[in-house]
Amino acid sequence: MNRHTNSQPESGFALLMALIVVGVVLTIGLSILDLSIKQVRLSSNADQSEVAYHAANAGMECARFIRRSESDAMEDGEDISDINPSCFGVGTYAEDFTDHTGESYVPPVNEVELYQYEYSFSWGSSCTLINTLVASSSPLVVGTLEVTDMDTLVRGYPNLVWDFQPGEKPTVISVRGFNKSCNNIDSYGTIQRELLIEF
Repeated sequence: MNRHTNSQPESGFALLMALIVVGVVLTIGLSILDLSIKQVRLSSNADQSEVAYHAANAGMECARFIRRSESDAMEDGEDISDINPSCFGVGTYAEDFTDHTGESYVPPVNEVELYQYEYSFSWGSSCTLINTLVASSSPLVVGTLEVTDMDTLVRGYPNLVWDFQPGEKPTVISVRGFNKSCNNIDSYGTIQRELLIEF
């Protein structure tokens, strides 16, 4: 009596199990690799986003300082070249001044004077664009004063109308920070962060 054993089905089963185990390990490994690559990309984007945010934050502090130190000049509508803003020892990269007094979206003359100061600073590898809107009105005017079409004057302003009381000298400052220098903000990979303050 010779017993014959057939090991063929067992070796096929072992090969099948080995392939399944290798497939599972390979799938898990590729999933971990994919997650790692996404984490590295996210980390890089977060780093550049932080650079842009800090550029906007530094610009906001500068804009508030300039508004406070040059309050009389800005409320009187002096040209920005006369104000000559600088911050942290850095002069402006570009500047512009617009007198909106008497335009259709501003209350009639002698009620509101509206001045817009736009300037920018290039902080090495980052850039800050500042838009300051300063209104001035007589305390003798009756009723609430309104400036309409605010979305055209200040990008990102949450309302279409900016209202304030007679005699007030309100200000809206919008600051955009970029992770690239001012002459490269239109290039690929530019990240922008924006801050808005009203007082």
